Amino acid sequence: VFLRSRAGRSGDRASLASNGGAFEMSSRTARAKLRGMSQPLQGVRLLDLGQVYASPFGSYLLGLLGAEVIKVEPPGGEWLRRMGSGGLAYATQNAGKRPIVVDLKQPGGADVVLRLAAGCDIFVEGFAPGTAARMGVGFDAVKDRNPSIVYGSLSAFGDAGPYADRPG
Repeated sequence: VFLRSRAGRSGDRASLASNGGAFEMSSRTARAKLRGMSQPLQGVRLLDLGQVYASPFGSYLLGLLGAEVIKVEPPGGEWLRRMGSGGLAYATQNAGKRPIVVDLKQPGGADVVLRLAAGCDIFVEGFAPGTAARMGVGFDAVKDRNPSIVYGSLSAFGDAGPYADRPG
């Protein structure tokens, strides 16, 4: 994996050793090695409402590239924390993120998320299609608060087809 500075100078590359695509170092070690080097997403703030694997892993990678990642979780945490692995799967997807608990099912929960989104560059959610809008944090609501935000929506089964409404 090669990281290049925004200036694009060839001398600003840093490589991370990999073994068949899997990093050989922990995220803490990777961050320590990258600290002090130019990171392409340094100064970018991302709000992550994703759960389980797809969007949390994507935002984790953006965090390794220097983005500040704020992870929004429901009360009790996302269910991946409580799986039989003792939270190991959760830890690998969410290392280095700044967690906050927000209950989107309660009055005022969506407003908390929208206030956070107003100060972010990227918004990522991983709900089934239509869920974010029903909770008040869909594309239109987020764009109204922050017109320049990049809104990413990812669902495990896509937004059309026989399994589109399944969570995951």
